[in-house]
Amino acid sequence: MATVPNYEVLDLRHFSAASLRALLDIEKPWKVLYRTKDYLLAPTMPYERVGDVPNVVFPSSMIHFAETNKLRLYYGSADTCVSMAEADLNEVIDFIKTHSF
Repeated sequence: MATVPNYEVLDLRHFSAASLRALLDIEKPWKVLYRTKDYLLAPTMPYERVGDVPNVVFPSSMIHFAETNKLRLYYGSADTCVSMAEADLNEVIDFIKTHSF
């Protein structure tokens, strides 16, 4: 089993912030199994690109719905609004594994 922590990356070249993910060993959480090289979440929509702090998305919480195996991610957009993204957990894990360093 693995855990899925969230961390943010600030890209000063494009003045944007985006979200990456990693899979950690459940028994040894300091051991990184996979870490994405590509963003799972990046500012693309107008409400994510225009606001008090433009071109920024910052995840704040995630809920896993076991009955549907869906993840629901709540995140801030451009320091102006709260947004929500939903994905299948298996697809997220596959993405992390296939887009890792």
